Amino acid sequence: MSPHAPLSRTILRATSRAPALRRAAARPHIQPYHSTTDTSTLNGHHVLVTGGSRGIGKAIASRFASLGASTTIVGRHADTLQLATHEIVSRSPRFDEDSISHGYVTGDISTKGFWEMLSRSLVLRQCLRHSPSEFNQEKFDPTPLTILVNAAGVTHNALLTRQSAVATEDAVQTNLMGTMWACKILGKALMKRSARDGAKKKKAAGMETLEESEKALRGGVSIVNVSSLLATHGGVGSAAYAASKAGVLGLTRALAGEMGPLGVRVNVIMPGYVETDMTAAMQTVAREKALERIPLKRFGTVEEIAEAAVFLVTNQYANNCVINLDGDLMGD
Repeated sequence: MSPHAPLSRTILRATSRAPALRRAAARPHIQPYHSTTDTSTLNGHHVLVTGGSRGIGKAIASRFASLGASTTIVGRHADTLQLATHEIVSRSPRFDEDSISHGYVTGDISTKGFWEMLSRSLVLRQCLRHSPSEFNQEKFDPTPLTILVNAAGVTHNALLTRQSAVATEDAVQTNLMGTMWACKILGKALMKRSARDGAKKKKAAGMETLEESEKALRGGVSIVNVSSLLATHGGVGSAAYAASKAGVLGLTRALAGEMGPLGVRVNVIMPGYVETDMTAAMQTVAREKALERIPLKRFGTVEEIAEAAVFLVTNQYANNCVINLDGDLMGD
């Protein structure tokens, strides 16, 4: 890709018919907790989620879509991104045809250049719609970005002294620098959006009905980062991963102080063991040992992590919050 070539955002409309999805791997059934069932809670918002093609990132994007938000997921592989976007489309409520869109952008989040190009596309709203053959191609004017979720993460399990330099650098560049570049570059757009929303809030204060006021004030501009319990407790064979996620925690705390006064709330989720592709690949003995240490005797679900994200973006007093979701694994 040319360093000056514009990024394209592939768009799938909420009214599109999703293809048959692959059967998910079997896992213990946990009754999902939904903090809200109002499908218009995030209507009018545009959420960008890194790592949105699978696991926690996809669950967050899907949950936000179910609450009326437009979504853009970011990842490295177009095939998995397209499949995930179809699934997100299927979760989206059917509002006006042009009020919601869901799309994806392919790229390497660890590079500054990627975020600069993406920022130009989102801020100037010059994304092109290059959808699969069953969709028409047209210029698309997406809803300005209001929520950023940094959920991408890679892990390379190995003792640091035996880990390859490439694996070590990949963990730090993707987990920490990818999050930092996103916050630094897209944070500017979020702060501008917050300033514009400030005028709307003042107007809402003078509205005659409480319903009108609440609708105008709902949501807000925010960033949600996804770290890990290893950020504070470490783990054998996870030095690079733990260090990178500790950086995400520190970054969140610093940005909450920097951006909060400018109207952008910044929070972080610290998951423990969660049922994802990564934990599904754990050896049986390692999984059993982990379960023994968790008081709740199970791993968390991606849906439970997504509900934490919903809380953080909808509670407008949440800033510099660290939500620990590990089933009390590290409670001792």
